[in-house]
Amino acid sequence: MVTGNIKTEPLPDASGSVDLWRRLLGLEPGRLVWVAGSTHHGEEEMVLEAHRKALAECPNLMLVLAPRHPERADEVTDLVTAGGWLAVRRSALPRARDRRAILVLDTVGELAPLYSVADVVFVGGSLVPTGGHNMLEAALRRKPVLMGPHTTNFREAAALLESAGAALVVRDGTELGESWRVSSRTRISGGSWARPATKPSPRATAPWPRR
Repeated sequence: MVTGNIKTEPLPDASGSVDLWRRLLGLEPGRLVWVAGSTHHGEEEMVLEAHRKALAECPNLMLVLAPRHPERADEVTDLVTAGGWLAVRRSALPRARDRRAILVLDTVGELAPLYSVADVVFVGGSLVPTGGHNMLEAALRRKPVLMGPHTTNFREAAALLESAGAALVVRDGTELGESWRVSSRTRISGGSWARPATKPSPRATAPWPRR
């Protein structure tokens, strides 16, 4: 038997993983990156709308798009290129590429550690009525979280983060773009949003004492 909630206790990222990811993504010091994780059909368009707005303020910004189902990588890549951007898949790295390209995560098991290099995280499945996904994976890595209103799968976690000022709820691509600017400024300045609203329980994976 265990105590605590394993969803609030992610395994620690491997030592040096942040530097490894930044090298893999070709991120020079000071370059901002935001990750749209676990997105569903209908959300990528809103993320790209927000990205276009964010680029007006931060031309050096990089976007990582991580569809919830990697088999949608073709669809998402086509959507990116149809919008006039270049796209590169995670499975194609490392290779030379245009630094303006949007990265499409088409692999399994890499999203949570990838959050470690993000300055802002949008957690998908929440702008469409699918119930949302685990926003604590980003929050416990001290990342500002943006999420839509559909978070019934993680209602308590969403309420905790929103009440603590660690997350903002957005309703469309316009609000997502506006909220990105607010959250990125707070992150850079080291404000309260950059601190997690929850912390792991030291006994979350520990068994009850033997009697």
